[in-house]
Amino acid sequence: MAHEMGDRLDQAIAKARSLAPHELMPRDGDGTPITAARFLSLYATGGAEDFFSSDLDDRELRDKLGVFRAPVAFLISGEDEYMPPHVDKAQLLARFVQAAGSHASTHSEVIAGANHSVEDPDAQARFLDIVLAFLDDVTAGDDMHGPFY
Repeated sequence: MAHEMGDRLDQAIAKARSLAPHELMPRDGDGTPITAARFLSLYATGGAEDFFSSDLDDRELRDKLGVFRAPVAFLISGEDEYMPPHVDKAQLLARFVQAAGSHASTHSEVIAGANHSVEDPDAQARFLDIVLAFLDDVTAGDDMHGPFY
């Protein structure tokens, strides 16, 4: 399954590279319209928005996530349908936190039961609890370097 996903992604990246940046990608998959440029930004290795790929090595993660100068909480959906099933989300979160260094918040978490859109009511409640606690700590100065505003 993972091999098939990789092949499909490689094909989609090749298709995006063959299009003009403003052209829309074919509406395969979930059917969401996306331009070739945005697709490459998100999915191509080294794309402008390729921050959270599970295949980035530790140096690449530090280069991308070590630039934060304010507290950051990483929240990963435990059941994210856009994340390959072979990715160990807890390990990925630990790598993100390590890469961000002293700016990574203790509120970073894998949210159990959450899909990419966090549609599950229990996951939504947990998501809001985390975000509110993070904001409270940051504005009070309790989460690393606050207050930050």
